[in-house]
Amino acid sequence: MPQDSGPESKKESDISAAAARILDEVKAEPVPDSIRDLAHELDRTLRAKRKAGSQV
Repeated sequence: MPQDSGPESKKESDISAAAARILDEVKAEPVPDSIRDLAHELDRTLRAKRKAGSQV
C-alpha cells in the first residue's frame, strides 16, 4: 500500500503501518466483507487526515 508523503507523528505512522498489515492479512485470509470494509474505511480516513494536516 503506497504511503502519502508528508509529516506525521510516530503514532500516526504506527497506525498506518498497522492498517497496511491488516489489509495485507485481509487479502490472504477469508474475512467477512464488513471487516474488509472497516479496514478500507480506516485507510481512507487516515489518508484524509494526513492530507488535511499537510494543507494547514
